[in-house]
Amino acid sequence: MATILANRRVDIIELEIALGHRVLKKTSSRYAIFDPEYLSTITAGIEDVIADLLKTVGPALHPKLTRAHDNVVPLRA
Repeated sequence: MATILANRRVDIIELEIALGHRVLKKTSSRYAIFDPEYLSTITAGIEDVIADLLKTVGPALHPKLTRAHDNVVPLRA
């Protein structure tokens, strides 16, 4: 996904933060209030990739269809 997003020209610093390769200083991560648009190029890039996947595989990727099957286990972070 990182390569795909980089090829789609997302902000490289946002990509590094999203991947955990660039860590905010302890004080910044504790006290900073982030704008809702924080990491917006990553969000847009992922949505773009998903839209392309949906064009290719159609309804097979739709969550309502895949959620109903016993062999699908949702991943939790």
